[in-house]
Amino acid sequence: MVLENPNADYVFPSAGITVEAVDANGVILDSGIDYTTILQGRTVVVGDFFGIGSGTIAKLDVRGPTSAAATSSPAAETGSFSVSELATAAEYGWMDVTGKVTSTFSEDQDLVTVSVIARDAAGKIVGGDFTFIDRLPAGGTAQFESSLWNVENLPGDVRFEAFASL
Repeated sequence: MVLENPNADYVFPSAGITVEAVDANGVILDSGIDYTTILQGRTVVVGDFFGIGSGTIAKLDVRGPTSAAATSSPAAETGSFSVSELATAAEYGWMDVTGKVTSTFSEDQDLVTVSVIARDAAGKIVGGDFTFIDRLPAGGTAQFESSLWNVENLPGDVRFEAFASL
């Protein structure tokens, strides 16, 4: 799920994000909650649903914090992440996605989440995974690797994106 925070000077620390998997009749099949700091710009939340049974997900509903939960944090003072050098390698049904994350934060960041999403040619999300970087040095760079299973079911024109978050 891609979340967009267009507020350059506000963040949402430790925001609870609930994603509900809903079928065509409006029945919530399963839900998951993740806690993340929503920085300025894009934040991606990746998760799995284990309790949908034989149901079919028709849509995802997202619930998150209201604007009252925003904390002032000027973008020039907060810090951000950028992802570069994405590469892929497929083997034995797995797709390894690697890359580098660079930080502009003035302090080391621990347990940085890197979310990887796969999109088809139309831009539809067709897969995803996440991994962690144990420590990302202040103003430094660290590499990551994430593995997606069962890539035989992904379309041939799939492209990958990665996003780092706290």
